Amino acid sequence: MDALVIIDVQQGMFTFPGYTPHDGEATVARIQGLLGRARDNAAPVFFVQHDGGEGDPLAAGSPGFPFRAELAPQAGENVTVKRHCNAFQQTDFAEKLRGAGIDHLIVCGMQTEFCVDTAVRAAVERGFKVTLVSDAHTTFDTKALSGKDIVAHHNATLAGFATRKRADEIEFARRAGAVGTQQYEITFAETDDPRTRKVLRDGLMAFNESLLGQPNVRPLTLTLRADNGEVVGGLVGRTSFSWLFVELLFVPETLRGQGFGEALLERAEAEAKTRGCRGAWLDTFNPEARAFYERRGYRLFGEIPDNPPGAGRAFLLKPFAA
Repeated sequence: MDALVIIDVQQGMFTFPGYTPHDGEATVARIQGLLGRARDNAAPVFFVQHDGGEGDPLAAGSPGFPFRAELAPQAGENVTVKRHCNAFQQTDFAEKLRGAGIDHLIVCGMQTEFCVDTAVRAAVERGFKVTLVSDAHTTFDTKALSGKDIVAHHNATLAGFATRKRADEIEFARRAGAVGTQQYEITFAETDDPRTRKVLRDGLMAFNESLLGQPNVRPLTLTLRADNGEVVGGLVGRTSFSWLFVELLFVPETLRGQGFGEALLERAEAEAKTRGCRGAWLDTFNPEARAFYERRGYRLFGEIPDNPPGAGRAFLLKPFAA
């Protein structure tokens, strides 16, 4: 069985005065991607954490000892604390791996020429197969070699011990019966996460298709341009399940009252009809916009009062004539 092994990606590795890991943030991002895919597929994850002893930047209990926040272990994930360069030296790491039925390690982390190199060689010596993630380990510049050159050198020399793959080439097979054994948590962010958005979109689309058939989602964009080519307004929407949804319609104030909004809406409706749509729907907070749509055949089918406070959100639809 495969396991992802993440070595020493700790806070202190990124706070050494005057030292910056080669391609450090991008490397962390690639490891984060690996970790996410492993968790998604209930693949085992093992963390190795270095305790450098009293006075060391990675000493247990020091600010540098914890893992990078985006790579923090979850409940139930295994952490091996080591005091030597070798993750297997005076630890029960090998026993933990064998006890979990692991025979193949997918290795990433820090530092390339020390703990990563040693882990690869020691794992092979103990009979494990190893894949080194070639763009997911890093180190610092030295007087002799740059961090970039050290990474390249070890990717080459460790080829005699391990298979090499880039992070985007690593796949984790979904474990049978993983539901109920995998640990889950809910995390919060104030920024958009493209991976979360994709998982939700793909999952909902697949579920809806199983119930309702193909939605045949097609974007619809109309652009209002000035004669110098500048985009000043337009309409953005989509057709699906035989309906047009008008997501955005905007005409700048200087051009309102000249028929541009009506022309955009009529053009979108005409295109929707050619696609076999039975009607259109939209929502608005603006009472003036609501009146504009109602004059053009849209009727209220739902409303959220006092949203935003002092106003309301109106949902309108317009069935097309048969």
